[in-house]
Amino acid sequence: MQVDFQFFINVIIGIFTFFGSWILKTIWEKTNTNANHIDELRDHHEDDLKETRQKINDLALSLPEKYVNKGDFENLVKVVHHRFDRIEEKLDRLQK
Repeated sequence: MQVDFQFFINVIIGIFTFFGSWILKTIWEKTNTNANHIDELRDHHEDDLKETRQKINDLALSLPEKYVNKGDFENLVKVVHHRFDRIEEKLDRLQK
């Protein structure tokens, strides 16, 4: 009877060991798969970040071509007002 009980204990320990190692193997594979996915996402994120930075740089370089600087606009307004003042002076002289 002693041999049967020991055999039963050995079988139970073997089954637990088998399923425990199978679970650990599954967890290990999932961890490696997740690590690979994270690496792929990191690479994709870096590519997206480079593309976004390039777009921002292109936009920053194109802004002076599309829009007027505030200081330049104020200078233009002063020049236009000065010319209108001169035209008004000439009109005033012609009316007298």
